[in-house]
Amino acid sequence: MEGAQSGTCTSQFAKTGAVIVGVSRDSLKSHESFKAKMAFPFELVSDAEEKLCSEFDVIKMKNMYGRKVRESSAARS
Repeated sequence: MEGAQSGTCTSQFAKTGAVIVGVSRDSLKSHESFKAKMAFPFELVSDAEEKLCSEFDVIKMKNMYGRKVRESSAARS
């Protein structure tokens, strides 16, 4: 699920006892700014070493302006 969509689902997840955590390869410092800007009601964690990304197989190769780049392709609902 994308972070921007989380607001509508947060209470539904909370009712089930689930804990929502956002994950990306960005630094903790950038997460704090982004979390404040987006007003996320959940924590963001850094996966700079891509351990979680690898575990969930969300890093894919993509063509961007003729260059191959690695990009997160997290599941969206």
